[in-house]
Amino acid sequence: MHTRSKIIILSTIKYADADLIIKCFSKELGKLSFLVKGARRSGKKKTGMSYFLPFNILWATFQYRENKNLLYFKEINIDLPLTHIHQDIRKSSIVFLLTEIVENAIQEEEVNENMFSYLENAIYWLDTHESTQNFHIAFLVGFSRYLGIYPELYHLNENIEKETFDTQLKFDPKNIKRLEQILHQGIDITTSHQFKIEKKEKLGILNILMIYYRTMIPDFRIPRSYAVVKDIFA
Repeated sequence: MHTRSKIIILSTIKYADADLIIKCFSKELGKLSFLVKGARRSGKKKTGMSYFLPFNILWATFQYRENKNLLYFKEINIDLPLTHIHQDIRKSSIVFLLTEIVENAIQEEEVNENMFSYLENAIYWLDTHESTQNFHIAFLVGFSRYLGIYPELYHLNENIEKETFDTQLKFDPKNIKRLEQILHQGIDITTSHQFKIEKKEKLGILNILMIYYRTMIPDFRIPRSYAVVKDIFA
């Protein structure tokens, strides 16, 4: 029996000469992987590379088999085309970082329809609004609610010395206070652009959130993309 589900694209891995392995988050089935044969061939229209850009949202039909590592699409369709995320350098940098964080944070086949809805709404908001300052901070704060780790700052203080040493992330205790203020003020995606956060504070708060995620989520890795794109967010 075939399953039809909305999926959010998280990452792709080149496989063989022209194939792709797709990592995605499904609304009903959690984190899944698909093998798409010939996706990297030029002229491939039905399952070409453009379908599998990070944070694209698709309707997918496939045969689901539990404990099968790689699945195969029977049919895919784009839900609503994203018109700005992949063309705007700042937005694409945000997506580059956040998709890696989401993929690292979600456990294999963890089903959470509320989390899916949060991600879906955040993606469409980012695509349709020009003001993106502080979006990444608001996103990570909001996402933590669905991971069950909404920031409790005493956890951060307990682990900060070890984590800072291990990750080489710069840390200023003043930024914990600033993050605490932001949390009390109720930052979310739709209001994030209204918060006035200095450039150095932004980077410091982002470092804190990375340390916090690593502290609270088993096997969470600081994204490889973070070192590349973090200055864009400062």
